[in-house]
Amino acid sequence: DRACAHRLYLGLASFTSRYLAHQDREESVVMPELHRRYGVEPLLEMNDRIISSIEPDDMAWSLSMMLPAMNVEDRVELLSGMREGAPAEVFEGVCGLATQVLEPADSTTLRQRLGLDGASVAGAGVGS
Repeated sequence: DRACAHRLYLGLASFTSRYLAHQDREESVVMPELHRRYGVEPLLEMNDRIISSIEPDDMAWSLSMMLPAMNVEDRVELLSGMREGAPAEVFEGVCGLATQVLEPADSTTLRQRLGLDGASVAGAGVGS
């Protein structure tokens, strides 16, 4: 019904505005202060510890939502970092997951940008 749709719209607008205000503060106040106090390397190490603590099934679920929403530059950056820092089987699994969740053209573009052939990304994906 129309009233229900309007309430949904208002709720979504309220959430979005609060979320964007939160993101603005995080990026313009919190992160610069963390960089000033601790420097980049300790923050990267902390991020790596957090990421490595995520269970494979949870990571696969998150990535299945994130990858289609990301632009190609961010996908390439994410997977390039995984290629450098994660075990080969994790990288291959994420590439397989990307193939499953992306549109074929987006998957092809990603593989090309990563310098991979079709055989390199075959697989069941992370957490399968």
